[in-house]
Amino acid sequence: MILLSFLAAALINKESNRTVLVWGSYGELAPGDVIAQSDLIAIRVMLPENSRRYLSVKADVIGTVVLRKLGAHELIPADSLSNAPYGIDTRATPIEVLKNDLPMDLSRGSIVDIYALPNEVSQSAGRGDLTHLVASEISVVSVDQKSKDLGGSVGVVISLPISQVVLVLGEVPLHRIVLVKHG
Repeated sequence: MILLSFLAAALINKESNRTVLVWGSYGELAPGDVIAQSDLIAIRVMLPENSRRYLSVKADVIGTVVLRKLGAHELIPADSLSNAPYGIDTRATPIEVLKNDLPMDLSRGSIVDIYALPNEVSQSAGRGDLTHLVASEISVVSVDQKSKDLGGSVGVVISLPISQVVLVLGEVPLHRIVLVKHG
């Protein structure tokens, strides 16, 4: 009788535990990022009615392109990735930023907003520029750690939508560029 009770309890528990493993983002991902294995974590969740909206760990998502911002440890919706090699037309764009104008822990995959502050060039030209937001929710592709350790300026490569490349590059010589990291 006791054995039968344990078996019944185990069967009920098994039937009620309908969890699935789906992909989640390890860190923040921005539109245009290409998914690598290091960007993914498997998350066990119970999604009885919404499981089709999310990507099972059986799905091969390496190399797909992120279409919308994904937060750290967020479940990855199926419609947030594209198999197209250029789901969003982006360019890896190098910029130079003063060492004190970026977070110390800035690294590949960080999401940043880019601000332009007046500098000596814009002030001596008589421009009345104010501090302004140049681009938001931009993904960092790489940070030149060697230049970061030396001081002065740091080379940072960012992933920009093609429509913003000229705008951002036009701001660099005329302004002091500051990167503000999300989260």
